[in-house]
Amino acid sequence: MSITCYNPHREEFYVGCGVKLFLVAPSSSAVELHTCGVIDNITKRPPEVKDEVINFEKAYITGVACNSAGLISIISNNKTIEVFDVEKRKLLASTVAIKRPTAIQMTDSHVIISDKTGDVYTYSVDLETRQYTLGCVSVIQDITLHDNNKYIVSCDRDEKIRISHFPNGYNIHKYLLSHSEFVYKIASLSDDRLISIGGSFLSRSLSLPCYLSL
Repeated sequence: MSITCYNPHREEFYVGCGVKLFLVAPSSSAVELHTCGVIDNITKRPPEVKDEVINFEKAYITGVACNSAGLISIISNNKTIEVFDVEKRKLLASTVAIKRPTAIQMTDSHVIISDKTGDVYTYSVDLETRQYTLGCVSVIQDITLHDNNKYIVSCDRDEKIRISHFPNGYNIHKYLLSHSEFVYKIASLSDDRLISIGGSFLSRSLSLPCYLSL
C-alpha cells in the first residue's frame, strides 16, 4: 500500500511505500528520500511510551503531509512521527505518539495528528511541544484543515463529520451528519466545499454555507 501527498508549491509528490519515502517530480524519476520508523532516529521520546511499543520490523508508513516550506511529516504504524526536510535531505525531528496515529496534517508551524482513541494533538514542527486539540468518543479515521486553516475537520467510525475551530478544537463549529455508516476519508476542495468517503464507498460532496449533502 502506498500513501501519497502532493505539494503544489513545489509541484512534487511524496510517496510512502512500506517504510520508504520517495519524491516523485514530473521531470524526473522517483528518488528515495528516507527510511521511516527507525527507532534509533527518535530524537524525543515521551516518558509514558515504553520501548516495547515501538516495533520497526513491522513498520510501514500510514500518513504523509507537507507544507509550503518544503517539510514533510510522516506517521507510521509503529507510532513514530517524523519531520523531514526535502531540500536538505535531512530528518529534522522524530518522536513517538502515545497511541497509534490514524491521520496527519501539517501547516508551516504545526504538525497535527489524530489517534486511535479519538484524540487530536498539535505538535510544533520540531516536535518539541505537544498540545491536546480535540477528542471524541469514536476512532477518528481522518482529519483535514479547511478554510485557510481556520477549521480542523475530523471524521470517525460513528458516521460523523465534525468541524472545529483551529487551533481551539474544543470550540465546535458544526457537525455534518449526511452519512449513515462510518466516514473513512475527508478532504477540503475549496473554502466552501468538502468531500468525504464512507461505508460502502459512498462519496459525499458537502457544501458548507448550507451544510447540505450534494
